[in-house]
Amino acid sequence: MHFPAFDSSPANLGNCSSRQVEDHLKRDTRLLVPLGALEAYGRDTPLAAATVVCEALTVEVSKASGALFAPAFAYGCSLPFSAFAGTGGVRLRVLLNALTDLIREWVRQGFRRLLVVDVTWGNREALDEALDRVKGERGAVVAAYRWEDDSAVRECVQRLFGRVEQGRWDMPLLCMASHLLGTQVRLEALGAGKRPDDQTTRNWIRRGRDPERFRKLFPSALLWPVTQGVNPQHGAESFGLAAKGAREALARLG
Repeated sequence: MHFPAFDSSPANLGNCSSRQVEDHLKRDTRLLVPLGALEAYGRDTPLAAATVVCEALTVEVSKASGALFAPAFAYGCSLPFSAFAGTGGVRLRVLLNALTDLIREWVRQGFRRLLVVDVTWGNREALDEALDRVKGERGAVVAAYRWEDDSAVRECVQRLFGRVEQGRWDMPLLCMASHLLGTQVRLEALGAGKRPDDQTTRNWIRRGRDPERFRKLFPSALLWPVTQGVNPQHGAESFGLAAKGAREALARLG
């Protein structure tokens, strides 16, 4: 599953020929890199929800800026959620090396301003280290945009959902996916079951994020308590702020 406008966009590297990219690099050396995941956000929502949101943000930034974007890297550090069927992930070191190789190769080819758009929880450590490895090579400026680090998005999430915490932002992401995908995010099937307290969640993280333990603690595959339905209007508001933040992050690269 992909955000519909993502695959069809002429700014998608996958739709460009090598000659077209070379010609583009003569006038614009920016590249957007969406980093997604394949993991459960609820038992009945698309496993690619995080990737779809990331792709949609990337398309919005590309439309506003004219920058090219790479096809989504759709696998992340999702192994803690692998007790839920269909989840696919890689170890941190694997993601680190893959991102380093990809970004370094694009820099070698002539891209000089690269922004990785990431809305997932588990990819932070690998992405940060990959950017540190490549930063400054051939004069390149590389950075990441994360919505949980965006103060405007955090304030919006706090106001709409009554909580802001480190970790996976389940309900805000599902609301964004509902805004983008409509009925493919099933509202009636998100029953939360009994959610453990925050200290239990922190202990699960601290003790290694065991997948089977996660399923026992969170049988709904949601870390956030479901105190309200998935609201596409809330998703539209938070998505708009995240898109604005990502555009500004790209502009800061020069």
